[in-house]
Amino acid sequence: MKKQFYLRNVSLFIFAFLVTCLFKNCDCGGKSGPVNINVEGAKTSGSATIALQNLNNSVTAGDKKFISVSFTGSLTSGTEGSGSTSFFTQKTIEVTSNSVNPVPSVNRVNLKPGIWNITVSAGTWTATCSKTITADSNLSVTFSYNSKDCQ
Repeated sequence: MKKQFYLRNVSLFIFAFLVTCLFKNCDCGGKSGPVNINVEGAKTSGSATIALQNLNNSVTAGDKKFISVSFTGSLTSGTEGSGSTSFFTQKTIEVTSNSVNPVPSVNRVNLKPGIWNITVSAGTWTATCSKTITADSNLSVTFSYNSKDCQ
């Protein structure tokens, strides 16, 4: 008898809950309808990976040098987006005719979109080029030691 009474009360409770959800516009534990996407979270800055190749050409066979390599960038024009407008990184690189350690490269994030002048210096050699960084992308720039151009 008690078991039937219990089952009857539980059944009535479930029925009342379902009716309430239907007639009171309850979400009943889940949400339905359109989902709003927050476009304010869209990326407004870009990034760049800058590398220097052929630094081992700066030493003769059997030599070993420690060379200071610097990576510099500055925004020359750009009005949209947000992020840093300049950067500077310097590394000391061990160079032999067979190896370069660590590989002279740098990855910079949160850069304001626009036209950037990017300069790499190693010892007495320096090269500069102008590149466009766009929002939500990674620009790859490669310099080659003793060349004035970049790719």
